[in-house]
Order: sequence, then structure tokens, then C-alpha cells
Amino acid sequence: MKSYIAEIRELRKNLVESYKEGDYKRALFLGEHLLELSKKNGDDTQSDLGEDFHNVAVIFDELGFYEKAAEYYGRGAELKKAHRGESRGYADTLNNLAIVYSNLDRHEEALNTHMQVLKVRGRKLGQNHKDYIHTLYNLGNCYESLKEYEKALESHGRALERSLDCRYLQIMDLADIHSSMARCYDKTGNYKKAIYNYEVALDIMEKKLGNRNLAYLNNAMALAFVCEKAELTGLAVEYCERAVEVHRQVFQQGHLDYVNHLSYLADLCYKDGQFKKSFQLHTTGMEIIERKFGQNHLLYIDFLDKIALDYCGMKEFLKALEMGKKAFSLREAFETQHKNISVKSYVQMGQIMAKMEDCMQALCYYKQALDILEKDSSENQWILAQLWFEFACIFEHHGSYEAAAFLYENALRIRNTLSCANKKPVISLMNALVQVRQKQEEYTKAVLICLEMEKVARDALGRRHSEYGEVLKNLGIAYQKSGDLATAGKYLEEALRLQRETLDGDNPIYIETLEVFAEICFCRGDCSYALQLYKERNDMNFEETSEEQRIAACTLLAMGNCCFRLGDKEKAKEYAIKAKEKLIQSGLMPNERYLQLKEIYGAGKNSCISINRPVRRRMRDSERKSLEEAIAFMTQLCEKSRVKGNLENGKMAFAVFSLGEMYQRLGQKNDSIYWYTLAEKYADPTYYARTCIRLGEVLMLYGDEEKALQKFVNAKEFIAEYGDTHSWENCRVLGHIGDYFYKKGEMTTALGFYHSWNQLYKELNLPECSSRDNRIIKIGKILIAFERHKEAMELYYVLAVSIRNREGETERFSKLLLRVASLHIQIGNIKEGETMLDHVLLLAGKNGITTESFGKVCDKVGRLYALAGIEEKALEALKLAYRENLNGKKCITKEGIQLLRELLWKSGDSKAYFSVKNGHELE
Repeated sequence: MKSYIAEIRELRKNLVESYKEGDYKRALFLGEHLLELSKKNGDDTQSDLGEDFHNVAVIFDELGFYEKAAEYYGRGAELKKAHRGESRGYADTLNNLAIVYSNLDRHEEALNTHMQVLKVRGRKLGQNHKDYIHTLYNLGNCYESLKEYEKALESHGRALERSLDCRYLQIMDLADIHSSMARCYDKTGNYKKAIYNYEVALDIMEKKLGNRNLAYLNNAMALAFVCEKAELTGLAVEYCERAVEVHRQVFQQGHLDYVNHLSYLADLCYKDGQFKKSFQLHTTGMEIIERKFGQNHLLYIDFLDKIALDYCGMKEFLKALEMGKKAFSLREAFETQHKNISVKSYVQMGQIMAKMEDCMQALCYYKQALDILEKDSSENQWILAQLWFEFACIFEHHGSYEAAAFLYENALRIRNTLSCANKKPVISLMNALVQVRQKQEEYTKAVLICLEMEKVARDALGRRHSEYGEVLKNLGIAYQKSGDLATAGKYLEEALRLQRETLDGDNPIYIETLEVFAEICFCRGDCSYALQLYKERNDMNFEETSEEQRIAACTLLAMGNCCFRLGDKEKAKEYAIKAKEKLIQSGLMPNERYLQLKEIYGAGKNSCISINRPVRRRMRDSERKSLEEAIAFMTQLCEKSRVKGNLENGKMAFAVFSLGEMYQRLGQKNDSIYWYTLAEKYADPTYYARTCIRLGEVLMLYGDEEKALQKFVNAKEFIAEYGDTHSWENCRVLGHIGDYFYKKGEMTTALGFYHSWNQLYKELNLPECSSRDNRIIKIGKILIAFERHKEAMELYYVLAVSIRNREGETERFSKLLLRVASLHIQIGNIKEGETMLDHVLLLAGKNGITTESFGKVCDKVGRLYALAGIEEKALEALKLAYRENLNGKKCITKEGIQLLRELLWKSGDSKAYFSVKNGHELE
């Protein structure tokens, strides 16, 4: 017996020594022998055997045999618990078991095991012990692996909080906690907190270990990635440079990781506009690849492509072309091994040509790439989507917006078929499509795409992600452009709140949202809030460049406009002077934004600020030339395809539809109608209704109303039979048909179509905009003509509330309120009518009671007071209108003067009666 116990002790001693010396094979042999010996002697339940199982498991763990390690840790934990209860040693074994589960990707089991460890260590050691804190950290990492980032952050946050009261926690443990928190914040899209935590981790590492180590390198690279996502490209360059320098000093420069880091740094520099630096870094990377693999390597060719784009950035286009052609020729050698390798060359050459503004040649290269892909695109769908995107960018640049939209939709359709968890490319494509629809002034379509994009982003990213905030901002801008300022403000305010939490105050994404929201607040009349937002914007501009000084000039002028609206003319003038000085200081010409603000300021001095007015300008010569080039290319494409008969109807429809749109933008009526008519002929089911509607709109624009009606009817019938009646296209066509019958005076038929349009418009939650308002007013006029006053009143009241929510209590709101008051009086709601008339007078007097506009309102309101039997108020209002009329302002109507005389006679004021009758002043 003594001999057996002595042998056990000796084995344990030798096992520990072998393990410390790193001789894991011998240690494992000794451990297995030790366990076998215990079992052979019937002592496999002894109290120390749990520790033996633990030690053998540690060796398996070190050797990477995680399944075996899990088995032995599990057995060791059982023995320890059986003999010593839930002791510290039992918790240690469970802790190791949980970590092994994580290594085996059995994260649920790891999580449950860490939970057990946490309970035991909390009871045995207390919650401020370093082992308890380590368990919280491990628990957080488990939650992170399970993508439960909020719970991970909660665990890491508790670990960080406990660390403040723990004297024995290693400083590098704090770095690990901050690093893990940074990763989780990155995943949830809170880039502000991710950057902060990475910076804390790096600072700890640098102070404790210096910056020449792998941990520092990895964290610096991770921080660069986050900064890039937050669009802080300059900061991303800075941290990536640190990582590359560490790699250069500590590791082999010829290693592929170093080349990849170098390439990423170069790409960041290119994105930041540092083209010379990008060129130098790409050249260095290419030289390393050439020394290691020679020129006949795909990585070498990829560097040639990037250098070509660097040359484009530096405007050295001949050198760019030379690099592109060299890459093209080298890729030909890989044609047999990689059947689609030439696609990349054609795309690359197309990109170079696009940068050189030779867009026709770029399209030719893209077409060659497309011909290759369409023969066998089953395995290259993402490349095909990218190619359609490149095509679309060219057409958008040339002003062929419908062609661009068609191609973006193609790319989006392909992306949606790919089973990929990353939805950012889909969101990016949808946003590109939104921009095109806005350029086409198809604002409702843009809103609908944005609403779909919001749903995709919400499902993919969650409501607390920074990039979800960007989607909300774009949705707000879409509503703003559609004219629905109330809904725009709601989404932009939410985007701003989210971006305050997830981005730094000087972040360009946040700043853009701030400026747009401030503009909307100004347009809606909330000038105090707008001024506050513009001041915040101004505080964030450090004016280091000329462009930043010009931006500051715009912000100051916007603040001046706010002050004018608030009645502080002296402050407004002060801001305007500062804005002018700032613009002169910049040395730049005023941009479009400055000129627009200056126009509003000038109008403000006359108390007549025009808000939310669409900017209309003549087409520039360069834009006209681009359109003509796009027309030439598209016409050539159509002619070639018709001769060869190799263009299917769907693509032909898109091509000729685009030609119709471009000729329409050039104002060439006959050509536009010709191509739209041809588009109707070739249109497939997805394009037919759209083509009919657009052709009808153009015919209506040029006065051919009967033909226009036929096209709208065709579209309506097609949608009813083959399409979706609950769609924007159907809503649009119902509205157009209603407009036709309204114009023809067939009010009963018009009302039927208008009612269907209005119901569908509400069901689709479409923007509340001026075009919608105009149709609502037409419906109201028809209802009044049919003496359905109560229905008209209710309709106008809803519209008035909508306009007040969008614009504030503007002149448009006041006119509508007057109409509602009139209808109230006609149906006998005298009290409601009187209240509204009082409010109309109050609004009219805001700009002074000695103006012509105020006098005209007094005339209308006075006659309505009289109609309601409120003769005292009627008399006072008509007197005011009469007085302004005598001052040379045409304020009062003949009916108003007649009514004034009647009221004066009735009141017994004969002197005033005769004064009015003779056209004299009233005393």
C-alpha cells in the first residue's frame, strides 16, 4: 500500500515537472498512467483524483485536443464536487471546461458553465475578487460569441466596475476588458464608444508593454476599421499607420499579413484623398510581392490595378492607362486557369476610363465584361451585381437617370437572391436608387424605396446601430424632398438622437444630419430650435481649410435668417456681416448653398421669406453635352441590337424608355414621345405600366389630353389584370385620370377616381406633399359644388392640420383655415367658424395691420362674420379693410363696401355710412 501511494506521488511530481518544462507528451503519458494506476488499485474515487483529471485535461487543452480536455475537465469537476463540494478548485476546473467549450464553439454550454463558476466564486471569493472579475469577462465573451452584444456589454461593464475595488487585478486584464467592449460596441454600431474603448486599451498596452507586440498591432488595426466605418478616414489612416509600423519593426516585412496591412493603409489613404501616399504604399506592397512571387501572380496584378487608380487620383491618366493595360495583358496568362479572370480586367479598364471621363469607352469595356458573365453567371452573381452597379454609375453621371435606375434595380434584384447575412451592399444599392429617383424628381418613389430600406436595415442591424441612423436620415431627406416636412422632421430627429449616442460630435455623418434637420426646423417655422442647431454646427467647425471657412459662412448666414424670422433684425445683420467676412477670408466663390441662403436673407429684410421653394435652374452646357453623349450611345446600342436581333424586349424597353426620358429633359417633344411610344411597344410586364404612365404624363404636358387618357387607362387595366392594385403605380394613374375628368368638367367621374386615389394614398402611407394637397383641394371644390359641405369641411380641416404640422402656421395654412371656417358657417357651426375666423385675423396681422394682404383678409373675414350673424366683428373687420383701401391698396371688394354700408346703417352710424358712400375717410 505504501509503495502504491509513493508511486502516485512520484508520478504527480514528475507530471508537474514535465509540464513546466514543456514536455507535454511525457506529461500526458505520466498523467494517463497515473489515472490508470488509481483505477487499477480501486482508488478512482479518492479526493485528489479530481485534481489529477484536471491536470491531464490541462495537457490535452495545451495540445489542442479540446474534446478530450472537455471530457477530463468534466470528470475532474464531478470528483471535486463529490468530495469537497462547490470549492474554489471545483470552480477552477469548471472555468477551464467553459473555456474549452468556447474553443469547440459550444457557446451555450460554455455560457451555462461560466454561470455556475460565477455563482461559486461569488460565494467563496466575493464579487471584488480577481477570479470573479475574470469570470464576468469570460461570460461577456460567451455572450459576444452568441451575438448577444447587449448582455456581453453588461457583463464586461460589471467586470470593469468591480475592477475599481480589486487591488490584485492585472493592468492587462483591464486592457482585455476594454478591447472586448470595443468589439461589442463595434458590432452594435456604437462607433463612438468602440473608438473610446479601443483607445483606452491601446493606451494601457503602450504604457505597460510598449507598442511592439501583436496585441497592440491587432487592436490598432481593429480601431482603424471602426474609424473607417464611422467615416473618420483621417483617424483610420493614423491608427493603421501605427499598426503597419509595429508590423514592420517586429515581424517579417515579406509576410503576407504585412502586405495586406500595407494595402489596407494605402486604400485608406486613397479614400482620404491622399493619392501620392496611396501610390507610394501600393508600390511598396507590389515590390514585396514581386520579390516573393514574381510578376506572374494575381496579387501583383491586383496591385497594378490599385496603382492605376492612384494615378487617376493624381490626374496622371496616361500612366494610369499604362498600368491598366499591363494588368490586362498579365491576366491573359491566367485565362485558362481562371475562366472569368478577364472580367476583372475589363471592369478595371472601365473604371480607369470612367475616371478619365471617357465614359463611352468605359461602357464598352463593361459591355465586354457583361458578355463574358452572361454566358456563365451562375457562380458569379455578386460580380454581375457589381457590374450592373458600374454601368448604372456611368449612366447616372451622364444624366440618363431612368437607365441608371433600371440598372441599380437589376443589381439589387441579384443581391437580394444571394443568401448573405451582410445586408450593407443591399442598403447601399437601395440608397443609390433613392438618389437617382430624387434626381428624376420622383420623390414618392424615393420615399417608398427608403421605407423598404428602413425595414431591411432594422432587421439586419437593429434600431441602435449607427448605420440604421444613417438610413433614418436618408428617409427623412426623402420625405423632405417630397414636401412632407413633418414626417421628415420626425425621422431626422430620431436619426440625430441615435447618432449623438453612436458617433462623435464632429463626425461628418452627424454634421450632415444636423444641418438637414436645422433646415427643416427653419422651414417649419421653429426658428429657435433651428438657431440652436446651427450654433452647434458652427461650434464644430474648426475652419482649418478654405472650404471649412466657406461652410462657416453658410452656417452664419443661416443663423442670420433664423434671427430675422425671430424678429431680431440687428442680430441677423450681425451674422450676415460675419458670413460675408468669412467668405472673403476663405478666398472662394460663394457656392449654391450660400447664394440660396443669401436670397432668403434678402427676402427676410422685406419680411417675405420664401421657404421650401424647389430650386429650378437651367441645364448647364456640360450636363447637356453629357446627355447628348448618353443619347448617342443608347441610340447606337438600340440600332445594333435591332439589326442583330440579340436584345430581348425587356432590355430594349429600358433602352428606349431612357431615350424618351433624356429627350424629355432636353425639351425635345417629338423625339421624347417617339421613344416613349417605342418603349410601350417593347415593354415587358415589369415595365409596361410604368411606360404607359410616363407616356401619358408627357402627352398631358404637351396638351394631347385624349391620347394621355388612353395611356392612363391602358396602365390601369394592365395593373388590374396583371399587376398590384395596392401600389404606387396604381395610385398615380388613378390621380391622373381624376385630373383629366376634373379638367374636362366631368365632376362626378373625377370625384370617383379622386376618392379611390385618396383612399389608396392613405393606405400606402405616402408623403403629405404639395401635389397631394392640390388634389385634396380639387376634391373639396367638387364636394362644395355638389353642396356636400360637411364632407368638404372635414377634408379641408384634415388638410389644414397636415399643412400646419409640416410648415407651421403659414399663409397657406391661413387660407385653408378660412375655407374651413366658411364651411362651418354654411352648415350652421357658428361657434367653430367664429373661432377659426378670429385665428385667421390673428395670423394675418403678424406682418403688420397696415399691409394690403391684411386688408384683403379683413374683407373676406368680415363678410364671413356677417354671414354667421356676428355683425359687430364683421363691422370692425370691414372698417380695417376700408381704411387700407383708401390708402391706395386694393383691399376691399364691391360686396365688402356694400356690406359695410349696410352694417353702418343698421348700427345707426349715419355719419360713417355717408362717409363710406362718398368714399371719404372714417373718423
